[in-house]
Amino acid sequence: MSDDADGAEQSALPVVDYASPQANRADRPGPHEPTPGGQILLAAASGTFFLTLPTQEMSFFAAWGVMLWLLAIGMWVGYDINSRRTGMRIKGPDWWRHLVVTLAVLGILIGVRFGRCPHATYLLIGPVPLTMTGRACGNPRKYMNIFSWLYWTIRAR
Repeated sequence: MSDDADGAEQSALPVVDYASPQANRADRPGPHEPTPGGQILLAAASGTFFLTLPTQEMSFFAAWGVMLWLLAIGMWVGYDINSRRTGMRIKGPDWWRHLVVTLAVLGILIGVRFGRCPHATYLLIGPVPLTMTGRACGNPRKYMNIFSWLYWTIRAR
């Protein structure tokens, strides 16, 4: 009989019920899922930055810049193929697309350089040197992108 009395006494006591942390998290929005736009934007910005660093042929930084841009393009194409296949797009701002295209144009303008010597004209596309006119010689070259060429042309006048 004392067991029944103890059971009745225990059920009469108020029970403190703590809410599960998982239940609280389900009600409020949590951290955002990583969007492909942010990852593509990071690769594009890093690639553009690495393309601005080199001044010589076959630069390690230029190779990294080209690889990061290839990664950004591959992620963007993969994201588009996957979103068309599933019919669902991940929610997020669309401004990253415009910024990536702007960085691509900037990367092309900065990443393509040219140089001249009395024997030839050279074009440096990323880390790859090309001889456009004449024959390649062993003279040292200082490559200029379009911005540095404009600066020195305007300054010379």
